[in-house]
Amino acid sequence: MIALRRLLSVPTWLRMWLAGTSPANLYAHLNVRVYQASNGKLWSHLYVPNTREFMPILLLETRGRRTGALRVTPLIYCRQEGGFLLAAANAGHARHPGWFFNLRSEPRVHVQVGVDRFPAVARVTLSAEREAAFKAFAAAYPPLLRYKEATSRVVPMVFLERE
Repeated sequence: MIALRRLLSVPTWLRMWLAGTSPANLYAHLNVRVYQASNGKLWSHLYVPNTREFMPILLLETRGRRTGALRVTPLIYCRQEGGFLLAAANAGHARHPGWFFNLRSEPRVHVQVGVDRFPAVARVTLSAEREAAFKAFAAAYPPLLRYKEATSRVVPMVFLERE
């Protein structure tokens, strides 16, 4: 009976596609599944056509601030001394990304970078440190400058430090 139920069930990615989920959200869902299933050996880099380079991706696991459910998000990152730098750009949308609200509520997170999994503490950078972090991230990932121009909000920069 269980085997029949599995055979007849529709995979999550297909349900998302049929429901009209955006290609970016569908890709993020598939990215998480492949990254985790391959233990970080597959889909750990994203090809960025504008730069013609591959950017490294980490998986950020946060706890939902309202639901308490675990959320896993693939994010482009920059290595910085002592940790990892993330940009809460949300592709230039007017609102911060959901993962940013979640980690502000609970800064203790779990991170997977390739095959390495570890607990970390997230810290939102402030003023001068934020500007330096933004410049460093934009140097590695130029589309961040377009995202900044597309929104009126300040793009938060987040530093992840291993526990």
